[in-house]
Amino acid sequence: MDTYADLVFLGGRVVTVDARFTVASALAVTGGTISAVGGRADIAPLVGPGTRVIDLRGATLLPGINDSHLHGCAFGMASPPLSLDLGHPAVSSLADVAEAVRQAVGRAPDGQWITGHGWDTGYLDECVTDSSRQPSRHDLDTVSRDHPVVLYSFSGHATWVNSKALELLGVDRYTVAPPGGAIVTDDAGEPTGLLHEGAQALVQNALPPLSRQERTDAIRSTLATLARRPPIRAAWRSTASKYSPTASSPTRRPGCTSRTSAAAAVACASAAGPTPSGSPRSTP
Repeated sequence: MDTYADLVFLGGRVVTVDARFTVASALAVTGGTISAVGGRADIAPLVGPGTRVIDLRGATLLPGINDSHLHGCAFGMASPPLSLDLGHPAVSSLADVAEAVRQAVGRAPDGQWITGHGWDTGYLDECVTDSSRQPSRHDLDTVSRDHPVVLYSFSGHATWVNSKALELLGVDRYTVAPPGGAIVTDDAGEPTGLLHEGAQALVQNALPPLSRQERTDAIRSTLATLARRPPIRAAWRSTASKYSPTASSPTRRPGCTSRTSAAAAVACASAAGPTPSGSPRSTP
């Protein structure tokens, strides 16, 4: 044998998840790739002086979970041109975010919601310089007093809104945050415009459903984005043909739950590459 495996697992139940859902008993890894899967007799010749051998002792070996998928409508609503891209490196400061919102306001009909996704205080200069500095409704009020603004963080754990949005949501100093959520307030007890975790439901619950045209535009935008990306394929190589799993291609997000949950869609869609941003509103 000219090439030995770097790592070999023996004596277990190797769940291949191939087309026949074959269960083998041994597996070899060479250069970070599964190079063989089968029985002990198939794998034993790949064991060399430098091979690390792990005896599974009857335990089960599973493939790593790589759930690469996206929700077509939600991804479209969370991506330009339907939402502002506020992720790094598109913006690098609170001032950049405000400027992006200002430009969006100039293009939007009166009263239309301005939405965006992807902001991260770890990449916003003012917040990096001063750890106590957080996004505020005042940052957005200066560029959008009449248009409600809803901006979702890159993680999906926080939403940043302006004063107009708080007004339409009915959120003030007396509003009680939903269980598991937080409405951030300033020293005077007034909402700063940051809603954390479960408090983001206040946005989702107050917004009207997506129209049929908005859904159509979002899905078409997603299809156009995916068409520009190369296909992703994964394949196993095996020296034992009867155990060779077939090549597979990860799929991506189905469906559109809501504009708010589209923030999570952005994070989940990161497997597709750099991810743009999106918009709110609930759908049935």
